[in-house]
Amino acid sequence: MVRINMGQTEVETTLQRISSFEDVVGTIVLDVEGNVVRSTISNEDISAKYAAQLPGLAAMARSAVRELDPQNDLQMLRIKSHLHEIIVLADLYFTIIVVQSCSSEQSETETFAASPVIMPEEAPPQEIRS
Repeated sequence: MVRINMGQTEVETTLQRISSFEDVVGTIVLDVEGNVVRSTISNEDISAKYAAQLPGLAAMARSAVRELDPQNDLQMLRIKSHLHEIIVLADLYFTIIVVQSCSSEQSETETFAASPVIMPEEAPPQEIRS
């Protein structure tokens, strides 16, 4: 894994830039042990809940990716609910969680158009080999 050494000012600048986006509710940075190092979410209980739940989910996703292809690794996990979109960037040394509100103006069609998904009924027929 290639590590990029960023100074404290670059990290702060990057987190401020991420937090400046209109729909970002907050960012949380966790250390390797899952402790909240920095959070822009004012409610500490909410930060603690994200810190308790998401690293384990990211670890399971990383394990699934590695199981499918041992040469591959998880870079980002994106979870979308009705209210929020949660992006988890899991590194060996830290985890960054970005929580965004889902835009009420963006329709489901626009969301799927932005990131195309082949739905099961649209999946191309598969050739069966014996």
